[in-house]
Amino acid sequence: MDEAHISKPQATSAKRLAVVADDDATTRAILADYLGEKGFEIVEAASGREAVTLIEKEMASLDLIVLDLLMPDMDGFDVLIEVRFATRERGIPIVVVTGSNWEEGSCARDLGADEVLLKGFTGDELFALIDPLLAKQPRA
Repeated sequence: MDEAHISKPQATSAKRLAVVADDDATTRAILADYLGEKGFEIVEAASGREAVTLIEKEMASLDLIVLDLLMPDMDGFDVLIEVRFATRERGIPIVVVTGSNWEEGSCARDLGADEVLLKGFTGDELFALIDPLLAKQPRA
């Protein structure tokens, strides 16, 4: 299991925290770059089990979860089952990114994902999904 990697935000706007969980380091880096440009601090997980641990650890200050569906140890579906009640209670949105298909994305929505994005997305496509979710989120 990879150690958690934290990327500091590049922008100086209000700091937000996101967990990015994907077994592919390139996808994690792309997401960290996109989110970092918007002022997010990123905590990265390379497996489902690591994602659950980080989500539970960062729950009090977490603003967003971006989750792959197919990962080692525990897949994204099981991560959704593990964390959805607590994240929904706190208003933390979950965006699933998948290289699979819309059918799997539909299953992820049934388990509590707020949005689904197919891999190969652009930053604009990512923010078209997450900006409305973040706008609904209460800020401390």
